[in-house]
Amino acid sequence: MCLLATETEAAFRASYDSIQGPTAAPYLQEKNNQQPICGRSYLTRGAGISMKLMSPADFYEAVGNQIDRILGVLQVPASDQDFADVQSTLKDLLSGVQRELNERLDNLREQGEWDTFTIAFYGETNAGKSTLIETLRILLGEREKMVRRRAFKAIKEEHALSSVALEDCRAEVARSNEAIAEVAAQAAFKVEDLDRQRQQLLGELNRLQAVVVELKRNSPFWKKWLFRFRKPVEEVAQEEAQRKYQAFEAERPARVGEINRMNDEAVARMKRAMSLERRQNEALLQLSVLADGEIIGDGRSDFTRETASYLFDVGGQKFALLDVPGIEGNESKVKDQIWNAVQKAHAVFYITAKAAAPQKGDPGKPGTLEKIKAHLDDQTEVWTIFNKRVTNPMQLGKLSLVSGDEEASLGVLDAQMRAQLGENYQAHLSLSAQPAFWSVADCLVPGSSEEKSRAKFLERLSPDELRAKTGLASFQRLLTGDFVKDYRRKIRQANFNKAGKLVNGAVDRLSAIRHGKLEPLQIKLQSDAEAARDQVTIKLASLRSGLDSLVHREVDRFTGTVRRNIYARIDNNLDNDKFKLALAEEIAAGQATMAEALLAILGGAVDKFVKEIEGVVDRYLEFAAESLALHEKINIDGLKNPIALKIKIDNGIKLRGLLGAVATVAMMISNPAGWIVTSVIGLTLLVTFGKAIRGFFDDDYKKAQQRSAVNDNLQKVADIVRDSALNSVHETFEILTAKVQEVNEALTRPAEQLGSLGKALGNSTAELARLCKEIAHTGTSL
Repeated sequence: MCLLATETEAAFRASYDSIQGPTAAPYLQEKNNQQPICGRSYLTRGAGISMKLMSPADFYEAVGNQIDRILGVLQVPASDQDFADVQSTLKDLLSGVQRELNERLDNLREQGEWDTFTIAFYGETNAGKSTLIETLRILLGEREKMVRRRAFKAIKEEHALSSVALEDCRAEVARSNEAIAEVAAQAAFKVEDLDRQRQQLLGELNRLQAVVVELKRNSPFWKKWLFRFRKPVEEVAQEEAQRKYQAFEAERPARVGEINRMNDEAVARMKRAMSLERRQNEALLQLSVLADGEIIGDGRSDFTRETASYLFDVGGQKFALLDVPGIEGNESKVKDQIWNAVQKAHAVFYITAKAAAPQKGDPGKPGTLEKIKAHLDDQTEVWTIFNKRVTNPMQLGKLSLVSGDEEASLGVLDAQMRAQLGENYQAHLSLSAQPAFWSVADCLVPGSSEEKSRAKFLERLSPDELRAKTGLASFQRLLTGDFVKDYRRKIRQANFNKAGKLVNGAVDRLSAIRHGKLEPLQIKLQSDAEAARDQVTIKLASLRSGLDSLVHREVDRFTGTVRRNIYARIDNNLDNDKFKLALAEEIAAGQATMAEALLAILGGAVDKFVKEIEGVVDRYLEFAAESLALHEKINIDGLKNPIALKIKIDNGIKLRGLLGAVATVAMMISNPAGWIVTSVIGLTLLVTFGKAIRGFFDDDYKKAQQRSAVNDNLQKVADIVRDSALNSVHETFEILTAKVQEVNEALTRPAEQLGSLGKALGNSTAELARLCKEIAHTGTSL
């Protein structure tokens, strides 16, 4: 790992120790010598964290203070601007984690329960959580439930409500309706008969009256005189008809009254029946509110929207049961309720209606298994309850409630739950909540489907047998026995564990960022930088050897050209004075040509080298930019916004500036100034007197002597020019090497920044791990 530069690292350590204190700087131990701390492996050193707890508030305050101390240690300026940006990234990371930890710690403080042992019934939607809790409320005599049951029984007794009474009332209503119809029919017939009789009597009376009138009008005088003493038969009949009609009219109201009385009696009977039915319905409505099972859902998803708490006191053992909304419905509506419930709980029963391990989710959509891990990871005691659905009492006739296949599947469930939750997961229990509810639920609305279902089970099994067969009896013994004993220790241990897991979650997240993101990125950048540095080093060495070869080649070309040219002029039989001038001219011309050639050739080599270096740097910057783009934002669970990774590459600005300096220095190599020899070595050009005389008479001898002088002087000039050029190249090359080294250092800078970020993050992570260990130790030693 590439570490922080010495000066910057010293500044980091000074700023860290100034806040932490001299003994509060633990480091991550090497992988071959690790010790487990809260589920991870760390070795820490430094002073212990004292948490002398006087109250729950002291505990949360102590943890919060330690978090603030640990995660606030590097919020001071750094002198190196590059590493100041690294420190800014670290500050953003730690500040975000610090805010998230404090928010969740505040939630623990608000939701935490320190007085009453609280058990959450948690699990899938429609798994039977509420059914089981309702059964326990009745069985264990929960106070509010007992009040409601007494009220239920009082109303039921007051109205004498029973299935038989309800049926009798409904039958009476039906009979009274039938009686009204029958009386109405009879009344109609009797009224019609009275009208018919009246019409008959009145008709006969009218006929006789007409006959008497006609008789008296048409009878002779003597008959009329006799009629005074003796009424005719017709008039006697008329009077009889009159008496009958009057008697009928006198009797008719009584007979009509009898008809009305019969009708009134039928109506009154019907009203009485309907009034009783209304009172019974009103009472049933009251009973339905008070009946056993009012918290049980009706099969609709998300029936339970808010967590309900029920307090129990069994044999002096006090505890509370939480009915938690289901985790598989519309979780957005109940998410906070679920989180608050599990934060409050000291133990959890995971309720499932399937004898199978919880399922994993899809990417972006957590499944039941992921939700259980998220919700219950910080619990100290988790059980699974398999609630087997039993709808027919014949299903309870077997020796075992669950089959062999179901038991095997539940074993797989245990293994998977233990893999997710560790040693805090206990085991599974099997029961059947619905028939267990029927064994105790005797406050049911008369005539309801619930009462009928209960009766179906009680026809085959007694309440005690039902409790035994459904597993309720054994669950009751567990819940009211060892499970709630020593509850004060369990409460403290559970609350400490939640705080410890909260801190350990931050340890895991920060470690995952360091080892899963920063270190791989650092290794990649370091590898790319080292590859680029190797290429730069190779190209620099190649340039140096190439420049030496070019200088040697051009000097050799210079000597060859001058030698050919001056030899040609010697062949023209020059005297020594002209020879000297000619040699000086040729050397000067050769030097000018060589300087021009070297300028072009060396310039080309240098330009090629600069372009190659630029290509190496460009490829590195491209690779680095691609790598950084993959990790530009660091996402941390619990934080709303990702953290920007501020690693300086400057889009090549710094490297471009260095490359410009490299190019400037490199071009100095091709500058021939100072290489040119401006005079010919005089002594070797002089010919001795004897030789001069001989040459005066012998041209061939003179030419030979001049060629020898050319060779001697040209070799010396070449040596001087070569040494001068090479020295100039080498001196400038040293400056170039230093500039190239700066390029190499700049290439490793991003990896160094990541190394310093990772190391500083590791220090804070180790401190958090030590806090986690201290919390765990204190929680288990109470």
